[in-house]
Amino acid sequence: MTDTITIPQVTDSGAVRGMMYALRGRYRFLDTIPIGRSVLGREIFGLLLGGGNGPEKVLFAAAFHGQEWLTALTVLRLCENICEAMQKDGKLDDLDLRQALAGRSLILVPMVNPDGVDIALRGAEAAGPFAEQAAALEEEKAAVKEQAEALKLGEIDLSLIHI
Repeated sequence: MTDTITIPQVTDSGAVRGMMYALRGRYRFLDTIPIGRSVLGREIFGLLLGGGNGPEKVLFAAAFHGQEWLTALTVLRLCENICEAMQKDGKLDDLDLRQALAGRSLILVPMVNPDGVDIALRGAEAAGPFAEQAAALEEEKAAVKEQAEALKLGEIDLSLIHI
């Protein structure tokens, strides 16, 4: 077994980019493809298995929201498991990947929202020119949390609340 690239860690946009390039370096049949840029200019990349020539394309995307940073690692680990299996016998558990991927391409986008993830993990400063607005939102969130704790929600019968 080879050393695992997608080790458990806090996966900000830099860590995700590093793991993507490491996977591409190990598995030559894996391609990185540009998807676009975030509001703050961070590059958004995908990983492509199957060359993109098949008539069917399957998309796996993660980290749509800042607090979902762990999902990026999950998609990267899935990609690594698939690539390792493809390099060996083509089987992932009981699934014959070569047969399952025949005529298909997998596109894996581990981090759709690198701005949100970096802000969630590193704070408002990661918002660059929007740092002031991000800090204000963090303060508002903290105030709401404080109010919720003051209500001692555990003592309220939530079944009586109708929205």
